[in-house]
Amino acid sequence: FVPFTMPASSAPTSSAPTSSAPTPAVPYIFVPFTMPASSAPTSSAPTSSAPTSSAPTPTPLALTLSPVAIPSPTKGEVVEVVEVVYDKVVYYNEYEISMPQFRYQMWEDVSVNTKIFATLMGYNTTSNWEILTLNGIESLSFFELEDMKMLKQQEEYQEYVSSVDASIVNGTAVLELIGFTEDSYDCWMNHFTWYSWDELEQYGINASFVTLGWNREKWSYTYSYGWPVSARTLWMDLTEDEKQAAANLCFIEFTWNGYWFDASDYPFEYFVSDSKYMNSIEPWLRPNDNVLYNEYEISMPRFRFQMWNDVDDEELEELATIMGYTTDSWELLGSNGIEKLTFYDFQDMKNINKDYKDYVKGVDKSVTNGTALLEQMGFTESSFDCWMNHFAWYSWEE
Repeated sequence: FVPFTMPASSAPTSSAPTSSAPTPAVPYIFVPFTMPASSAPTSSAPTSSAPTSSAPTPTPLALTLSPVAIPSPTKGEVVEVVEVVYDKVVYYNEYEISMPQFRYQMWEDVSVNTKIFATLMGYNTTSNWEILTLNGIESLSFFELEDMKMLKQQEEYQEYVSSVDASIVNGTAVLELIGFTEDSYDCWMNHFTWYSWDELEQYGINASFVTLGWNREKWSYTYSYGWPVSARTLWMDLTEDEKQAAANLCFIEFTWNGYWFDASDYPFEYFVSDSKYMNSIEPWLRPNDNVLYNEYEISMPRFRFQMWNDVDDEELEELATIMGYTTDSWELLGSNGIEKLTFYDFQDMKNINKDYKDYVKGVDKSVTNGTALLEQMGFTESSFDCWMNHFAWYSWEE
């Protein structure tokens, strides 16, 4: 490790993590909402690694799946912990959508800024924060909340957004300020239940629901008499395949049981106080139990930690090559000079600081905005600056 000394005249300004990791938890009541035909929204696919076919079954350290978009360190997310079930491992989750850990904590432990934005979105202190789904917005999808004026004018949506502050025009933007992404919200908050069956098929999410006994016909039922047996089954009585399917839809044992049964029987505070999920690590890591990966909740860019021959995404391989990666520099971290710089140093490649030239000499001359290409590869500022250069390019003040 060599902390690089930046030229004083050109030291970049990077957003450093400002707080240590918070803690998560929750219960739930599942009702697949039947959208009015006249106004059924079109949910966009999960933006990180929503599969286009049935999700593959990952194995620890076989890092071959697509990346997940991770927010800034102060809004971070941590993917769920591995839970061993008999002789089989349940992965949270196959779509690699990290847990919005800030949402799984007691209201009194929530940061001041999060409380401000959460209150605007209809969360009122402990009641509908500490019992999931009591706030109607959690029954809708992430982008459904973009036009609050329209939602409040349509009778079929009013009950879901009635508690949202009247000043809010774009609820999706506020959710982003809280720290959600489309993936983390649609999976961890409403488990894709706002999606139509066609959308579930389109994005490859239906396979997990099928494993749980759902089909197109049952998905359309408003009342529970037409739902599959799994909707009346406690987590401990699910088969191993059903548990994995539930995990893929961002359920954990506590939330599954609270979701399908009486949430009031699952006190939030008990879950938070002794939950193994609160200080969990990324499931593909196997460090000493005392090591937390990591306090800023910056998830590992899994796609980058695999052998070059295992990169099965042609676009990722092409983008990596353009950014100067070869087989050798991909498999030897830090040997591609770009990993010495920060994420936003590559925004203007034509006018990049002369002191940085040696670090970007492998980048294709046609590149004008390297940061945009890193985003297309799957990096975020947080994941690149932390996992690739470990903040070594930051000044001490930053």
